[in-house]
Amino acid sequence: MNDEEYMAEALKEAEIAMSEDEVPIGCIIVYEGQIIARTHNQKETLKKATGHAEILAINQASEYLDLWHLDGCTMYVTLEPCMMCTGA
Repeated sequence: MNDEEYMAEALKEAEIAMSEDEVPIGCIIVYEGQIIARTHNQKETLKKATGHAEILAINQASEYLDLWHLDGCTMYVTLEPCMMCTGA
């Protein structure tokens, strides 16, 4: 896949968020050419301030790799991350 195709996958997640009355932001994380995390905003659904797409995707990717650091990973997100997500 190329960058455009990865971003299309993130946009699919944003569409899911919109259908769930969430802020329509989607995010995927890619490692060695494979999507290892995909999610969308779920702040309302989870009733958590940290239910941002980026934070949820980071958690998924960490579980997948069984590591807390995500060296070699690339994140694709449909909107510039907020300060909390940028820090994460």
